[in-house]
Amino acid sequence: ALTSNAEQILFSPRVLALLICAAVVGTVRVYLRSADNGLSSDESNFLKPATWLAANSFLFFLASMEAVNAVKILGGTSQTGQVALSVTWLIYAIILVIYGILGKSILSRGSAVALFGLVIAKIVLIDTAELDNFARFITFISLGGVLMISGFLYNKFKTRIEG
Repeated sequence: ALTSNAEQILFSPRVLALLICAAVVGTVRVYLRSADNGLSSDESNFLKPATWLAANSFLFFLASMEAVNAVKILGGTSQTGQVALSVTWLIYAIILVIYGILGKSILSRGSAVALFGLVIAKIVLIDTAELDNFARFITFISLGGVLMISGFLYNKFKTRIEG
């Protein structure tokens, strides 16, 4: 039964449709990055971040929906689904930070900071509402650890980001 659950989680029509959309937008982005695309610099300066945001919106939505879907298929509670969603968003934000540092992308780093803010608000307002004190303590310590690691990465790679 676990194999069929894994197949439902990873190989659903929703996943395929969103991956195709993200691939199309990503292909357009790669085309826009090429030097011989024939666009003016104003058009290129608008379309590059717009396609980046579109592709990431698709991937973010896909990751969010599949996290909630996986919890439902595996028989989790709504509270478990909320926690899985927060963890998924944290992982996505960490990936954005890493991409922003390695690729020197201010848009990626800014999106990561905004997503960290959203996750913090969600954890404080929604996820910890029904937790006992010990679980709340563990949640806040874990969140603090993730934020400290992100701050460490920013500080360690400050010269790469600025240069």
